[in-house]
Amino acid sequence: MHIAPVVIVPHTSGPGGWMAALDELARVLDAHPYLPVTLRAPGAAIEHVWRSDPSLGARLAAGPVAWLAGGWSDPVLADLPLPDRDLQLTREQAAMSTAGIVASGLWVGDGWEPALVSLAVESDLPLLFMDIALVPSSHGRPGAVERAGQVAMGIPVGTSASETSPDGLVPVRVEPADLEEFASRYRGRLSTVVEHFVDHHPGPRLAPVVSSPRRGPAAETFYRKLLLLTANRADRKGSLEEVLALQSREFVTGDGGGIGAHARLIAARQRVERNRYRGDSWVATEEVDWDADGIDEIHTETAAASLVLDPVSGHIEVWDDKARAWSILALQSPPGAAICRRLGPDGAERTQGMLRLDRRTEGRSEAQFRLVGDDGGVYQVTLRDDKLTIEMTLPPIGVVRVGPEVPVSMDAKRARLRVDGGAWSNASQPLAVSGHRFRLTDGDHSLVISAPRPTDLFVEPLTGYGVQIWPHWATDGDTSYAVTLAPT
Repeated sequence: MHIAPVVIVPHTSGPGGWMAALDELARVLDAHPYLPVTLRAPGAAIEHVWRSDPSLGARLAAGPVAWLAGGWSDPVLADLPLPDRDLQLTREQAAMSTAGIVASGLWVGDGWEPALVSLAVESDLPLLFMDIALVPSSHGRPGAVERAGQVAMGIPVGTSASETSPDGLVPVRVEPADLEEFASRYRGRLSTVVEHFVDHHPGPRLAPVVSSPRRGPAAETFYRKLLLLTANRADRKGSLEEVLALQSREFVTGDGGGIGAHARLIAARQRVERNRYRGDSWVATEEVDWDADGIDEIHTETAAASLVLDPVSGHIEVWDDKARAWSILALQSPPGAAICRRLGPDGAERTQGMLRLDRRTEGRSEAQFRLVGDDGGVYQVTLRDDKLTIEMTLPPIGVVRVGPEVPVSMDAKRARLRVDGGAWSNASQPLAVSGHRFRLTDGDHSLVISAPRPTDLFVEPLTGYGVQIWPHWATDGDTSYAVTLAPT
């Protein structure tokens, strides 16, 4: 059995991690100049290292390294739209060419969909390196992967050297710090995939499982926002680098990059929009399947804010304040902010039924959406600049408490609330107040909540990060109520 050591330098480790990992690899190669190593370092890392320490780059380029492409910022290629896959590889190829590097294969990691075979073949990178979890039955043996008549060689990469294939090749992922000891342990049995296939045939055909890395709620929301941005990016000038960087796995898998990642995404969208629009009074609205459930949502942008509205469920999925780079809705599990939550006298939830979009209008820096319920209720959502107004006209529905429920992205431990004209109260614990106008703040962001009719406001800290607010009224219906939420 031959073993192919594969070193992966992730984009998430950042410039310091890139330099440390590649410096260690170069040190091992200096001591073992004929050590066959397959290396995956994203284009951003290659570009940084070659600019920061050309001598380190020269040592790596001179060694027996088989380089892998995979995207400038190490994205999940399986999850990107086709144009963005091409952009990632093209941008990475520019960095590799400047460094004098020629890739011999494509790294797809733990994300797979069949069109990656075509991408590999058409990019002249017919060796497809993937996590062994995608093809566990392969026992680490490389084999052909086919799609619509196109064939690439699938290379499963595991974390240990299996002894079940004595006549084959087993690629094994190795950390740079462990490479020297690994080379000593398997001395005389090491090879690269290309070298092995000169004298050996591959194993049985492979059928990778369609897969995408795990996403938490925050990363899922970020990923959907990112798709909206890439779809709207008509002019890439001035925004390409940042958008490609945001496609990194560190943002779109796991729990995502948190509120900082959303702030960067908002800033990137502003740069894109400066290339598309003039002034600050524009508004753009489109229908998109935001949550991939087969039913379109409404996506609206003004110069000051972003909004995604699900008219069927009556929820607001996204509300971003661009001026302050604030993703206002807390990154909790779906369904986002409820346009109208109803509670009966006994505290039980009263469903409002499905809604439908009855009318939408646009003006200067303003978009309005009129939703009608099966029970005759009418709900108008207005985004004016960065302010969000929700107006409810309810049918006779019996005695209930009704109002919009909004999870606000804010540090609950530092949250404070003030009724207009009153003193500040600690909002890190559940709190109920009444009035026309309120201010909620954590010191970094503030939200002003105002209503023409006096309203009861319930504030509650969320688990993790965020504060839930529920301005509401006791009513038996047949009345209109409105509330405006304004970031300040």
